[in-house]
Amino acid sequence: MGRHTPGRVPAHRPRQHLRRGRQRPAARVRPQPGRDRAHARGGRPRRRAAGGGGGAGARRRGRGAEPGRQPARQGAPAARHVPAQGPARAGHRGVRVPARGPEPARLPRRAAHVSRDLARAPPHARRLLGRALPARSRRGRAVGKSVSRGGLLSLLPLLALLAACNRGPDTAAATAKAEPAAPTRANVSVVVAAPKLQERATSLETSGKAQFNEEALARVQALVTGRVLEVLARPGEIVEPGHRLIVIDSPDLGAAKSDYAKAVADVERAEAAQRLARELFEVRAVPQKDVREADNDYRKSVAERERAAARLRTLGIGAEQLPAIASRADTGTRIVVAAPRAGVIVERNVTPGQVVAYGQSDTPLNLFVIADVSTMWVVADVYEPDVPRVRRGQRVAVTLPCCPHDRFEGAVDYISDVVDKETRTVKVRAVVPNHGRALKAEMFVKVAIATGVARVLTLPQSAIHREGGQTYVLVERGKDDYARKPVQLGGELNGSVEIREGVTPEDRVVTTGSILLKKATK
Repeated sequence: MGRHTPGRVPAHRPRQHLRRGRQRPAARVRPQPGRDRAHARGGRPRRRAAGGGGGAGARRRGRGAEPGRQPARQGAPAARHVPAQGPARAGHRGVRVPARGPEPARLPRRAAHVSRDLARAPPHARRLLGRALPARSRRGRAVGKSVSRGGLLSLLPLLALLAACNRGPDTAAATAKAEPAAPTRANVSVVVAAPKLQERATSLETSGKAQFNEEALARVQALVTGRVLEVLARPGEIVEPGHRLIVIDSPDLGAAKSDYAKAVADVERAEAAQRLARELFEVRAVPQKDVREADNDYRKSVAERERAAARLRTLGIGAEQLPAIASRADTGTRIVVAAPRAGVIVERNVTPGQVVAYGQSDTPLNLFVIADVSTMWVVADVYEPDVPRVRRGQRVAVTLPCCPHDRFEGAVDYISDVVDKETRTVKVRAVVPNHGRALKAEMFVKVAIATGVARVLTLPQSAIHREGGQTYVLVERGKDDYARKPVQLGGELNGSVEIREGVTPEDRVVTTGSILLKKATK
């Protein structure tokens, strides 16, 4: 018959027989030696009277024990693991209903994944686990205290420490042999030397700007007032002297041609009057005064003719065109403006149909700007304290920020006599050949003006050390005694490095072996 729910009897339970039912033992409770041996030969023991001794089961329930008699000790081993019985309760029609039916506490068992055999444990851990693992019973279950999983986890650091301590002396010796010994001052071979004095060309470095050579620049302006008919040149075009640039229709040209033709006619008339006056004076027909007046008129007419011819030449009319103008064969009003010199058209400010004027303002419009870009001006700004170091004729090296590998060399040809009141600098100009036309007007440049020769201290590259943003050298103070000394470097010179500050010619600097010596001088 199955177990009842602890503490209550269901209302729908069917009627049971009057004879007392046998309660089965709880699960997993080990039987005691000699229990119920009276049943071995068959037959169920008779029910004893109340107060009389019962069987082993009755004694376990605390019923029927004889006065003054101790219960049997066969059940003592199991009694340690079975909970104590609660108070007696009423039965139901002769059936004993226990107060509660929980399972008794189970026998202790080994922790998961822990070997029960010490022979399987490592030798260095067997001593620690010898007292923690339970003993094995005859049925293979442990009856001692179990080892919890938390206990094993707490033993892991001890196991690792034991494993590390069990390494042999050979392992420690191999580790010590693999690590190199730190160099000391006694076991490092070094070479020391004094800084060398070398000559280096000194220069004044500043900034500047490139400009067109004004001495090789032509600005073409309108010489007459008129309207532009054609534009014959474009920016960037290379032109030669006499190259046609624009065509202008100007009434001024017609007036100039008329003036020249009139002046030529006046000269012819004055010349004829002068000849007639001289002939009449020879025959005493006219006085001397008339001859002198005729000579004056002739000279005036010749001067007026020359003025008109000069005006035409200013407008671009050649001497070969003057006879046609004098005969009134050429009365056109179109004028062609030509290039006055060879160069590159760097600027054009005129378009077809534009009206241009001559002498209308103090700053006339530049129709074209023609520049010779074979040479350029470089104007540098030199501060007042550095002006005494600059002389005319000194060599100049120009570099471009955009093209650091390009280098242009020239010479100083002009030093201004005025200090800029805002920048407190003096303009220094140099003429620089523009090979490849790399220099452009208004381009910023770096200028280095050679100012002379200086003697400087130098050290080899192997003596220079850089660490933590600091540059230093190792200086010998005595035998096997070295110290770090910060230095300030300059440029490279013949495979060495210029030392601007930090050492003197008397210092002895480590040049070889200083890399291994750095650890000993920290």
